[in-house]
Parts: sequence; structure tokens; C-alpha cells
Amino acid sequence: MKRMKTIYGVLAILLILTCWGVQYFYLPYILGNSINEYHIKEYFPELFKVPVFACITFALFKVKQSVPITIVYCTLACLFYECLNILFLNPINWMRIMALLVGAGVFYVLHLIVGIKSVANPTK
Repeated sequence: MKRMKTIYGVLAILLILTCWGVQYFYLPYILGNSINEYHIKEYFPELFKVPVFACITFALFKVKQSVPITIVYCTLACLFYECLNILFLNPINWMRIMALLVGAGVFYVLHLIVGIKSVANPTK
């Protein structure tokens, strides 16, 4: 169990560093060279929101649910956070919500491929 928490902690740090790397290296390159990249720069952080949130949850807390249930809870929390824009009179950006759901779906599929069903007992 302690090994899985360490793996998820390192994965969360790597995902955060990837987001920062894209923000500080990819975005200036794209903007400086006028490359059409189909708005990936605007929605890239949302692709990593649920995986980072889920990895931090697995690394820091004692999770008793299965991995898919925890990913669903993290996705719902991120969706709630995105919908809080209504309180500040901002329109909901549906492309950001779709990018968030795509990121959660890819993370879920990767967990299915790896075969981890529980963080407490990863062999099941």
C-alpha cells in the first residue's frame, strides 16, 4: 500500500510538471510562431485536472473505494468547480468541460489497462 501511495505521488508530481512545462515552453512557441494547434493550449490543463486530483487523493488519503469510484468522485468535484463560474456571472465553457471528461476517461481507461482496481490492495 505504501508503494502505491509513492507511485501515485510521483505520478501527480510528473503530471503537474508536464502541465507547467507545456504552459511555459509550448505556449510561447505556439504563440511566437503563429501555429494553428486547434485550441489545445486553451484546454490542455483540463485534460490533466482529474488525473492530478485523483493521484493526489490516492497519495495523501486513505481511500477505501475502488479506483473507478474515486475517479468518478474526482470528476464530479472538478465539474462542480467548473460550474462555479455561474456564481461569478461567467458563462460555462462547454469545451473545458468536455476536455475535463476526456481527461477523466483516458485516466480511467489507463487504469483498466494497468489493472489496478484498488489502491489498498492493488493485486485484486
